Amino acid sequence: MSPKVATAAEGPDALTPHEGLQPGWFSGRSWVPGDRTYRPIDESDLPELMRWRNEQQVVLRQQEELTLAHQRRWFTDVVEPSYQQIRPRSLQVIALNGATRVSYGGLTNIEWVSRRAELSFLAATELAQSFERYAAELQRFLAWTAAFAFGELGFNRIFTETWDFRDKHIEILEGFGFVLEGRLRHHVAKGGRAHDALLHGLLAKDWRSA
Repeated sequence: MSPKVATAAEGPDALTPHEGLQPGWFSGRSWVPGDRTYRPIDESDLPELMRWRNEQQVVLRQQEELTLAHQRRWFTDVVEPSYQQIRPRSLQVIALNGATRVSYGGLTNIEWVSRRAELSFLAATELAQSFERYAAELQRFLAWTAAFAFGELGFNRIFTETWDFRDKHIEILEGFGFVLEGRLRHHVAKGGRAHDALLHGLLAKDWRSA
């Protein structure tokens, strides 16, 4: 089964609302581009996701330690129901290298009328400690997410918010084609200091032309 994509209106910037997905379409999928397998998150992933998030709070919006109870409630109340929704707010996957979980993320804060979504990504802590390994993982994930969002779903735009001290992460985003669109000054407190948030965006037409 495929997503129901509305017919585009006339003109280069015309945009019709997305009709959404067939219930269950996303949860039954898996993708195997190259040496990674991407599949929807399931309950067995929660301990690893919790560990990564707690170990890397400095790069996340998260400000408190998570527990397995938090994670299970999130999965039961948010993730699992989204697999049957026509217009879910989030479509996230786990990335596997063989049987090893190496990263997760996908599309969050989805707005189906405007066909846009926020990019979410977090690598395994072990990968995040090496720039070369982190860069390779993020580049793979960006390639899959763009193909999924623009190619399969027919979205128009993906965007991301990054704290200003993440120089290398920003370098990878911009190298992939994301354009710096704005700066929110002193938007978040991390490590006892105020930091700016940088907003980057990528349009379907730019991805296709690249």
